[in-house]
Amino acid sequence: ADRCADALSGSEKVAVIGNRLAWAPRMVSAIERALSPSLRSRTWVRMLTGAVDPTDRQSLARSFLAVPGPAVAVCTMDAVSESIDMQDADRVIFAALPWTPGQHAQLKGRFKRPGMKRPIAYEYPIVEGTIDDEVRRLLLDKLEAASSAGAETEGPDASAALERSDKEVMDRLRDWLRESAEAMQKAQTNDQKPPEAGPTESQTGQ
Repeated sequence: ADRCADALSGSEKVAVIGNRLAWAPRMVSAIERALSPSLRSRTWVRMLTGAVDPTDRQSLARSFLAVPGPAVAVCTMDAVSESIDMQDADRVIFAALPWTPGQHAQLKGRFKRPGMKRPIAYEYPIVEGTIDDEVRRLLLDKLEAASSAGAETEGPDASAALERSDKEVMDRLRDWLRESAEAMQKAQTNDQKPPEAGPTESQTGQ
């Protein structure tokens, strides 16, 4: 929220991307609290989530394109589909990471269209040691591999490269989640073990 407020203070148009419906209103409230009263009064703030009717999503997207900054659209991944055009954003903040290269490419495609000359800043706030940190590492690895295999271009080769990368990322994430769950279960089991009995008073006196 603070990073978004900083961008809005520079009259930027910002999209914040998350993956849970319940997260969106909390994020809107946090952003509004982070804004000064004067900035809040002149900032366009809307939610574009899966709970919004598809027709209204298109209307919100058009409004985002039309309004001058400062403006912020708080979006869930499921609502920013291929038909949504948000290409007037100055900054995109991924509050949650897409889990596969294919989904990542699709989401970025809502903001970056062929022929665009204005740069877009993409930000990925990550907490070290979380699943998003693991997703970030896997995405970087697989995006590089997919790019070298032709995923930056259109056509069957691009789709095939992304599909292979998506499957590999999900397989590795399942392994990571299973290993993490096993480690947590082992730690809980160790915590529940009774402490070893120390020497009795008679034993210490001998």
